[in-house]
Amino acid sequence: MFKTLELLIPPLPLTIALCAIIFLCHSLTPQYSLSINSAIEWGIAFWVLGIAFVLPAAISFFKAKTTVDPRTPEKSNKLVINGLYKLSRNPMYVGFLFLIVGTACYTGHISGLLLSVSFIPYINRFLISLEEQHLTSTFGDEYIQYCHSVRRWL
Repeated sequence: MFKTLELLIPPLPLTIALCAIIFLCHSLTPQYSLSINSAIEWGIAFWVLGIAFVLPAAISFFKAKTTVDPRTPEKSNKLVINGLYKLSRNPMYVGFLFLIVGTACYTGHISGLLLSVSFIPYINRFLISLEEQHLTSTFGDEYIQYCHSVRRWL
């Protein structure tokens, strides 16, 4: 039933779209925005944290000359387990989540909370689970050992 959602939307465009939706909801329905002390500062802090995860993680992939696109797992030719990948198996997704949470904080809109919370199960089911299957079949015991020593998210 949900097979068509697998690998359908790459994580970066999904993140941009979710952040845009939060801003749009805030603009169209400001009455559903919560008053949060230091909301703008919290939002900016999460955005900086998100970028601090996404950029180094992506650079690690580029240095390894392997793909960052989860829609083409067959192009994965190297297992990247250095840098932020010692902290999380998916630091780019962690960073994307921080960007969405930052947008939610910045606007204070309730849609941000809902979209932030829904991002994790969507990514787990429609991207990460498929990536993990491919990485297990491609890298075998090395990847399995890595999974036992490093958490999926944080």
